[in-house]
Amino acid sequence: MRPIGPLVWLLLGVVATGCPATAYRCDATHACNPGSVCAADGYCAAPVGAAVCASGLRFSATAAAPGACVARSDAGVDAPASPDVASMDVPADAPPVDALGDGPDELPAPPMDAPDAEAPPDAVPPPDVASDDVAPPDVSGDVPLELGRADVVTAPDAAGSCAVRPIAPLSATRLSRSSLLMRVRVTGAAVQVSAQVTPTRVGVASTVALVRRADGDYEGTFTGTYQRLSWQASARCADGSLATGPRWSSWHRARPGERPVPIGWVPDVSGDGAGDLVVAEPRVSAIGPRPSVFVYLGTTSVTMMPGEVQLLPPPAPDVGFGSRVAVVPDMNGDGAAEVAVGRCARDPALPCARSVVVYTRSRVTGAWSAYATVAMPTVTAATPGLRADARFGATLAGIGDFDADGYGDLLIGAPPARADESGAFYLLYGGPSPTLSGGYSLTAMPTGGAPRTYFAWDAAGVADLHGDGLVDFVVTSFQRAWVYRGAGRRALSTSEELSASVTAGSRYGFSVAAAGDLDADDRADFALGRAEMPDSGSVVVMAGRAGSFESARESFVVAGEGGSFGATLVGALDLNRDDRDDLVVGAPDGTSYLTAVWHNGGGLVSQRYNRGTLTPAGRLGRSLGATGDHNGDGFDDLAASALDVARDVGYVHAFRGAATMAPEPFVYTGVRAGVTSSFGLELGR
Repeated sequence: MRPIGPLVWLLLGVVATGCPATAYRCDATHACNPGSVCAADGYCAAPVGAAVCASGLRFSATAAAPGACVARSDAGVDAPASPDVASMDVPADAPPVDALGDGPDELPAPPMDAPDAEAPPDAVPPPDVASDDVAPPDVSGDVPLELGRADVVTAPDAAGSCAVRPIAPLSATRLSRSSLLMRVRVTGAAVQVSAQVTPTRVGVASTVALVRRADGDYEGTFTGTYQRLSWQASARCADGSLATGPRWSSWHRARPGERPVPIGWVPDVSGDGAGDLVVAEPRVSAIGPRPSVFVYLGTTSVTMMPGEVQLLPPPAPDVGFGSRVAVVPDMNGDGAAEVAVGRCARDPALPCARSVVVYTRSRVTGAWSAYATVAMPTVTAATPGLRADARFGATLAGIGDFDADGYGDLLIGAPPARADESGAFYLLYGGPSPTLSGGYSLTAMPTGGAPRTYFAWDAAGVADLHGDGLVDFVVTSFQRAWVYRGAGRRALSTSEELSASVTAGSRYGFSVAAAGDLDADDRADFALGRAEMPDSGSVVVMAGRAGSFESARESFVVAGEGGSFGATLVGALDLNRDDRDDLVVGAPDGTSYLTAVWHNGGGLVSQRYNRGTLTPAGRLGRSLGATGDHNGDGFDDLAASALDVARDVGYVHAFRGAATMAPEPFVYTGVRAGVTSSFGLELGR
């Protein structure tokens, strides 16, 4: 039996307890007493008091009935009655649980059945994409998004009141400098806006006055030398009431500087500042167990003993569930990351439901629910090279706040099922009403005439490559890579194809990962893996730059030993706490080892990672995951999965960061005696 620890399911509908005497939390289940309303900060306004909606009712967040318990069929911001998402829409012709194999050739998109949600005043509508090499199809009416509740209320309650929410830096962002430049947005009339900033290792809060900018947002800077900061914005409204936003966090380099840029994100799904680990166990055989996705919350155990373990509720049917997982920086603005779970494997022989479920965790109850469910849109003539059998959801990447609206965004790739086709990718923009845009595909042959082999095979949010404060992302095929530069709005820039010399040879682009800021120049870097089987592979590290990547050359090449070197990558983590980021490369076939890459001040160096006395160590690194500081000792940590070939059982090894780069691994096991297990086949990153 799997030792997964205590499962926490605090079902919605349980009586609220333990709130402070002057503040009661109100959400989709817990309403305020008569005479009180649920304010913009998610707490009952005076006169305070907590109440609970009876079974079958929910709290109404609409302007017509604030603070009232209404029927769940009432329009407004709805919420599931429990974390069970078995009622989520699934295409009618999706294969049943026991009907495994290739899956249907096409799963047509069902009609949108969620009520149309009115966009907040500050929402930015996605404009038409005008680009030289992308062609968005007409997806109006055929993008099925099943929406969960919006955890953060952003509209003012009444005349004279106001609401405040943070915009940047996105919660859990890793920044290149020690200072914190905060930007918040206020709706309604405010007379004073400020933020309380708390260094987590000191615990003494400081108040920072925020100044109104020309665009109407508010901005302020906190300067210190702290590794992690927790901050919360508030506004004194014109009517005298106080509006408070959600609590966000940020991680900082020790180097001083007033203009920090994003260089990565911490996978913090609980919002407590600790890094968390997502482990998938997809179903890959007809006799295998039901697919599962586990979330290992951060722990305070120096020896990396597992903390609380939670299980994401799968949809019904659960075809393909867990084939791909990604931790997505805060999509709903509550200060915690979301988890995206794909339902389609890259391998055409494995199950594929062509949909993605994005989960969010309540910061009040700890329960998981579906934030959005997205099925593959209908393929049209506007997506050249893309077929209805594309593997939608086989590629997932949290790309940060690409459109600069204060909500994280998700890239969903649909690589082709055949090598002679292109593939495409889509962007799911976060917010109270998540919006799908795409699909973006190649309309011309890459430079040099190389085939468009498996476009959208892999992708990564690589943070700010150019040092302009906007986040970028990279999409690959088997032989090429394209950089998409952040525009600060919902518009996709013309992609920058890396030069042929960088991507020459087969399988450059088999893997891509953010590398953080390896050379400490205030620009993020990224890595491309070339996994040659059975020959030795290599990894190209591309340094961030102010100009274009179209004519860029590789900054550093790491050559490996044995087959599949570079098949897996993970970066944007500081394992030895030297104030520079590190990159880890996997070589899961052959000798099965990990290689650490870091900057020693003069240039990049690499060495084989010490794996201690791992048992088993077979196929070590078949998947790599970043956990941030998982055990609270100040060092970032690393997760790597392995396979006990003799027993056909999957393992996940969690490596504790250390100054010597010689970590002590701890094993999260997924043992099911006598049954083939894919535990750890995919790890969140």
